[in-house]
Amino acid sequence: DDFDKDFGVDEWHGHNAFIRDGNRVFRTYFINARGDEAFGTTWSYLDMTALGRQEEWEDSPEGCPQTPPYEWWNWNDDYTDAPPSEGWSAAVERGIQAGQGRGRPGSLPAGVPMKEMVDREAKGEQTMKGGRRKKTRTM
Repeated sequence: DDFDKDFGVDEWHGHNAFIRDGNRVFRTYFINARGDEAFGTTWSYLDMTALGRQEEWEDSPEGCPQTPPYEWWNWNDDYTDAPPSEGWSAAVERGIQAGQGRGRPGSLPAGVPMKEMVDREAKGEQTMKGGRRKKTRTM
């Protein structure tokens, strides 16, 4: 269709991401060809959007909701206005305490609480192996 042609994905597969600000729409991301092959999970699609997963550690515009990592998930049959199950919440907390749930698994220093890592990063300190995490979710 014309929409695909206008955005460069009429002849080949590709992904676009857009964000609306009032009556204006901005194209914030485009990838095609070989770079497009890695897409397929919910997380890869969320990560390409301007607002990302909207987790606490990400930069988001003022007023945008943010949640702790993974806490907005639920079991596949529990989405009727119910909070996440206690079992899921406990599994999330164990992962966070193990240093997962932010960035790449295993990239956080062991034994450092998540809040301390966020505070360190806010001060511009190195928080991950190989340097400071590049923040890309700003507007």
